[in-house]
Amino acid sequence: MRCELLRIKGDLARVEEAAEAIRIAEDHYLQALEWARRQEALSSELRAATSLADLWHQNGRTAAAAVLLSSVYDRFDEGFETIWRALSHDAVCQGTVN
Repeated sequence: MRCELLRIKGDLARVEEAAEAIRIAEDHYLQALEWARRQEALSSELRAATSLADLWHQNGRTAAAAVLLSSVYDRFDEGFETIWRALSHDAVCQGTVN
């Protein structure tokens, strides 16, 4: 629960788009990741990692975002079809896939 609240605080901080707000959002996402890892809550960790990766990608840190997501995603041993369907849907909606 705490990791989800931290992730949401990060989302709220991103609304401002100022440099300080981005740093605050990143800090909240990193704290959310830490809490999820302590609780061994892989789905919560994936949500926090996805938010952080999106922030990093938007700020030119795409390689770091990919490494972070891979490190979490690689630990899942089920549900791949659902994840790939969601990723494909997002890519189509964002116009990155024809």
